Parts: sequence; C-alpha cells; structure tokens
Amino acid sequence: MSRSRVYPTNAARQAAYRKRKKRSIFFSRKCREWETPQDFFDQYNAEFGFELDVCANAGNAKCARFFTKEDDGLKQAWQGVVWMNPPYGGRELIPWLKKAYDSAQTGATVVCLIPASTGTAYWWEWVKGKAEKGEAEIRFVPGRLHFKNPKKNPNGEDPAGFDSAVVIYRPPIFHNTKSVTTLKLNLEDVVFTDHNAITGPVNPEV
Repeated sequence: MSRSRVYPTNAARQAAYRKRKKRSIFFSRKCREWETPQDFFDQYNAEFGFELDVCANAGNAKCARFFTKEDDGLKQAWQGVVWMNPPYGGRELIPWLKKAYDSAQTGATVVCLIPASTGTAYWWEWVKGKAEKGEAEIRFVPGRLHFKNPKKNPNGEDPAGFDSAVVIYRPPIFHNTKSVTTLKLNLEDVVFTDHNAITGPVNPEV
C-alpha cells in the first residue's frame, strides 16, 4: 500500500500535482508535436546542410522549404537533404519512417529525429532492421532532449520522458560507394601479370 504524500501547504500540493501531470503527458507521448531544439538541429545542419523540413509549421520550420500538416508531407515528393521530426504517436510514426526509407531509395538523404523505442515493432522493422542491412545509420542521443511545445508550455521547454535517436537513410549509391572503396582496399595485395592472371593472395570475403 503506497504512502500518501504530505505537503506543507495546499499550494505546494497543487504545484506537485501539476508537475506530475506534465511529466505524465511527456512520458506517455500524448503530446505529439515536439519542436526540434534549435541548437540540436544546428549541429546536424552543419553536417548535412538541410534543404527541406517535412514536418513543420510556419512557426517552427527549420528550413526555408517545409511541409505543413495541411500540405501532408506523406503525399509530397522528398528530394535533396531532408530533416524529419515527425509526430510522436506510436503507429503514426510508421508511415513517416517508411516514407523516409522509400525517399532515400530514390535519391534523398533523410535524417530523422525519433523516440529511441527499441522494443517497438517499428523500431525493429524500419530502424534496427534497415541498419543491419546497411540501409540506415542509428545515432543515439545522450541524455534527454528538451523540446518546445507551445500548447503545453508557451514560455519554455520541457524534458522529454523518453530517450531519442537520430536515424539516417541515405541513397543506395552511398552504400555502393562504400562497398567499392572496401573492395579496392581488399585487393591491395593482388598482383596481376601481363596476362591479367591473379598471382597474389585474394581476400576470400571479396
């Protein structure tokens, strides 16, 4: 049986209640709109140089070109270097991850900020599963990000109740280029005669 909390004043009790309620909202992800922290975005923008924000509104867009809820980014063509911070709503994430992966297959580079929900089906299929095939890169974010959510806290930021990860989907040519580089390195010890016959050792993994 849990012990009841004792507060010195009624105001302290109410403040504690509001704090618990706010935390429960962030932990359960009932709040789905999480504006990307600007300093966090700036770090990745310096690396990638984003051209399109596919989940935004006029007040929080990170790129000059962006898609709003009314535009429905899932129905638009994603091209170039794309930033994606999608709605955090469990199954709602799946079509966004699928769109990100499919867009990469046609030439886009898509960088996604999502909850690091490693036990979910979408994580195993669209994140870990793709990474194991060399089709995605996973970068776990240290600590908890502090997000802006004007609907819940107009004047500041709140810590997320979950860990985050950045998932990067790149075009197939990127992976093929890496394979060619590896192949060249593995063939360094191969010796060719005038008749193009291999006389040196060959890496059996090639």
